[in-house]
Amino acid sequence: MKISIFANPSKSLALKMVDELLPWLKERVEVLNVHLSNEEPFDPGDADTCIVFGGDGTMLTCARRLTRYDVPIVGVNVGRLGFLAGVNPSSFKREFERILDGKYRIIERMMLEVDGLEQQQLQGDSSDMVVLNELVLERGGSPRTLSIDVFHGEEYFNTFSADGVIVSTPTGSTAYSLSAGGPLVAATLEVMIISPICPHCLYERPFIIAADMPVRLQLQEFYEDALVVLDGQRVFRSSDKVNIEIRKAKNNLKMLTPTDVGQYEVIRSKLNWGCPFIPVENSVRPTPPKMDKRK
Repeated sequence: MKISIFANPSKSLALKMVDELLPWLKERVEVLNVHLSNEEPFDPGDADTCIVFGGDGTMLTCARRLTRYDVPIVGVNVGRLGFLAGVNPSSFKREFERILDGKYRIIERMMLEVDGLEQQQLQGDSSDMVVLNELVLERGGSPRTLSIDVFHGEEYFNTFSADGVIVSTPTGSTAYSLSAGGPLVAATLEVMIISPICPHCLYERPFIIAADMPVRLQLQEFYEDALVVLDGQRVFRSSDKVNIEIRKAKNNLKMLTPTDVGQYEVIRSKLNWGCPFIPVENSVRPTPPKMDKRK
């Protein structure tokens, strides 16, 4: 097996793990390259898989940078939550042996690509204009709410008066969209989730639509502080009325996942579903302070 390695240079644990594991890995596989930069292009070559040492943010970065390559990735979580980087550092050797034994399967995650942002603001090539989690159109530092016209294909969907709108993939349903009240969506579906952020009308709720047609977001007027944010990492400020189109990307992200771990197990684990019920009589409650009754 040939592997390529990417480690987030800002995480000391990631760099330490790569340094310690390289001799062990080289005894088992061919290591094509080790990439330790967030700035330079990352080419995995003809690797069979790419191992990413970092958190979910690192996985989002690699998803964008590897979108043109047909290489599955597996994430080692040296961050916090670890929805995408699912391998625990303490169990890496055991999990990697399982990969070599074929006890991992490839799951494809839908990505989105974006048209309509000013080309002069781009750094790099068009592969930067894809997202794994979500695109957000938001009001930025302005106190004003945005008036956002939303279309699905050629059909008018709605106009939101809100702090912004999130267009999310199923993978991103556990991220910003969830915080904005959006639903959890099975990661293998090909749909988009439209979630208004703090809408002025309380009855405006998140909505799931098919990804067979693009979604277009258009501001009714120019808002100087309005921002378009890709995966929480790339920020664009428009010099004109925002008019962008979001569609299903041509390529999916391929992720390695254990054959005996399902997506629902990950959700249960990360979101603490099924926590033991604590009866009221056994719950710990603070004792109220005694009041000084002296007058």
